[in-house]
Amino acid sequence: MAAMEVEINGKKQIVLVPGEELQSRIRTQMAVAAAAKADGAGDGAAAGEAVAAGPQRITRRPLTAYEALNTAVVPKSVTMRHSFVHTVSPRLAILLRSEARSEGRKASVSATAEAEYQRDSIRSYALTLRAEVMGLKSTFLYQRLLSPIWTLRHKLTLVNRGRFLDKLELTLERKLSEFTSLENTLAFSLFQYGFFRSQLKSGDNKGQQGLTTYISYHGMTVSLYTVSFLLYGIDTKDANRRPACGRVQYTVNCSPFSGQTHVGFEAWYYKSALKHYGIGFMTILPYSISPIAPPYFLVASSQFAVVNQISLLYERGQHRISIPIIALISPEISRAVLWLSVPLMVYRMSRLLYRPYARANAAKYYLHQRKEHLAEMDIAYQRALLEQRALELAVMQGSAAEDRKGGLVIINAQYGVLEPEYCDPALLLPAGASPPRAEEPGLRRRRPWLSTFVSTVADGIVKCFLRHTEKPKAEQTRFGSSASLDAAGQETVIPLALDVTIALQNLVRDSALSLPGGTKSKLVGFCDPDPYTPEKKELKITYWFQKKRHVVVYNDEDEVILPQRDHLVS
Repeated sequence: MAAMEVEINGKKQIVLVPGEELQSRIRTQMAVAAAAKADGAGDGAAAGEAVAAGPQRITRRPLTAYEALNTAVVPKSVTMRHSFVHTVSPRLAILLRSEARSEGRKASVSATAEAEYQRDSIRSYALTLRAEVMGLKSTFLYQRLLSPIWTLRHKLTLVNRGRFLDKLELTLERKLSEFTSLENTLAFSLFQYGFFRSQLKSGDNKGQQGLTTYISYHGMTVSLYTVSFLLYGIDTKDANRRPACGRVQYTVNCSPFSGQTHVGFEAWYYKSALKHYGIGFMTILPYSISPIAPPYFLVASSQFAVVNQISLLYERGQHRISIPIIALISPEISRAVLWLSVPLMVYRMSRLLYRPYARANAAKYYLHQRKEHLAEMDIAYQRALLEQRALELAVMQGSAAEDRKGGLVIINAQYGVLEPEYCDPALLLPAGASPPRAEEPGLRRRRPWLSTFVSTVADGIVKCFLRHTEKPKAEQTRFGSSASLDAAGQETVIPLALDVTIALQNLVRDSALSLPGGTKSKLVGFCDPDPYTPEKKELKITYWFQKKRHVVVYNDEDEVILPQRDHLVS
């Protein structure tokens, strides 16, 4: 609607002029009413007046196949952007970007040039010039590193469509930790309203989190997001058996004053380093949490309808394609909760059931690698035993001498995979044995009972599924059935650890043992008992010093220094 002042009968009146779309709808209603009145004139004036006076119901004709296809396929808006960076020198870079956007009957084309100059490690400058049909816009950015944790930025809008010195933005960033930073921005303007923005960001190779608060004259917005990078499977460190990667993203956008909340969930699958596929679910709620409106804490917007949307996502490098599909519009908030909770619950249950399945596959792969190289592993194992036997007599004499003076005596030492990370009880352990616990020595890990119960149930379901789907068919051979031969092969014990008590005692000098950092598999009397899997190798030593028992566990690459007071067992 547009307001206009006109003169009617000598008096100035303010009238509202509807837009083109509303005018066409009113003309259609008037034409239908006139046609109905003309058709009912032959039946009597009363019937005609009733039709004209009563509310008219407009029936729309169904769309043709071409019109329906055109409505579904033709996009509402299209944006195209092209840019490249030219590095003039190590300190100077120029960015050229062209952008075109069309939305309905509105179209815009712009060309942007940006020059960034890094004067030194403390100061940097950036000048941006953007030309478009509506006018010219130019900004100047100055950044200065105040200290290792403080950074100050000034951004001045020099020209904006004929307005000079339009806006000034001051940004102060503080580095809270290695991966976390806090950024506060305050904007001043001579022609528009300013704003304040605060961003708390954190990110590493495992995920990203962020919290943004935006306050302006028109309202306030609080945004929260978290991104987690995932491995859909187990990383076996094999180039031919790489696990699938992906990420999961959760977003919440709340506007307390307008009374609207956006809640979203996205799951991505990385087919390659460039191609990413995903699916997203989003709900727009007509409510928002507001701490300034007690005691209800919920501010309702004028929308009064919950919009549920599903999106098909695709990424290739820096390009992103999103196809949103409105699935449901309902005034009931319970449907919105169901819309978000069902896919999230399905995703969590799938992850919970897939984790033990992937661990079982990794354990089977490791077992296959060990059986395939069993001859090489056995040769290295026997060589280490022969070296220890050659040292046995001299080691016994040295151990007796250390024992008489209360020195360093190695009681037991084990080297290898002490706690297999991916251990399937059906493949690596004999019947009735329990799998080893990946716990620190002397410490007991406490897990919530609900998490333990759910994990146990999921493991049981997956193991039952594997047991019923992987029963080999017995084939008769001249040596017997294939099932009996496989069972006999599975009973073969594959040692994952080596007793290196004699080898370590041989290295004791003057009641002390010192080994440099690096793998221990190259020492005399040592060998790598599991060289064809990336399982973690450790060295566990139990020794006596001054007639007291000591225990310590070292990683394979750690430096070994004995004795130490921290190793004493109370």
